[in-house]
Amino acid sequence: MAPALTPRHRVVALDLTGHGSSDARSRYDLLSWADEIEAVGTAEAEGDVFSVAGHSLGSVAALVTAYRHGDRVAGTIAVDPPDWLVAEGGLEARRTVLNPRRFHPSRELAAARFQARPTDPARVPYVERHVAEGSVHLTPDGWTWRFDPAVTGHDTFPDELWGNDIGPVVLVRAERGLLSADQAAELCDRLGGAEDLIIEDSGHHVMLDQPIALTGCLQDVLARWTLTRRHGRQGPRSCHRGG
Repeated sequence: MAPALTPRHRVVALDLTGHGSSDARSRYDLLSWADEIEAVGTAEAEGDVFSVAGHSLGSVAALVTAYRHGDRVAGTIAVDPPDWLVAEGGLEARRTVLNPRRFHPSRELAAARFQARPTDPARVPYVERHVAEGSVHLTPDGWTWRFDPAVTGHDTFPDELWGNDIGPVVLVRAERGLLSADQAAELCDRLGGAEDLIIEDSGHHVMLDQPIALTGCLQDVLARWTLTRRHGRQGPRSCHRGG
């Protein structure tokens, strides 16, 4: 999706520690991930403010970044956040423990085992294959996933951040996402009246189900924020509104 945004924006696709090609940590927490985002954003923005977009756990890290480094963040787009942010029981009631690493004799076999869960009927197979092929690497024990399974041991959202000034926030939900309508309304309220948008016919992994629609939505939000900063006015909305 990133190349479609580059004609008008400088785009950085960041692998948080424990993910992608970044190094592992002995333990993972949201404040450290937020500091990583701020450090990269500050370096790449060359003194200017920057916007942050994240999906699922990445959206929580993006929100923590906006709360923790509000003077650096121009706006935050949270794509289908997990329901544990507002659901009864919080993170511990919904924490998923990943299985230990599995190793495979070839890149093709490792990629073939890739399946983002939850699955969705709108899933675009060639997009999922593209992600799978970039998500494995060769180790001395064979081909395996790039991410560290220990990332699921991260902490919960710091409650002391709720209610602080966070700046512009847009919640982009999947039609069949993790948040119910009531949970989305509560989250928007906690975020100081965040805008609520929906990508139709999509599940939690929106970028695998409706990549073009999600890209268009990001383009729309970023363009409106740019207009607001430059001229103090909003542009038209192209994403379906939540309710």
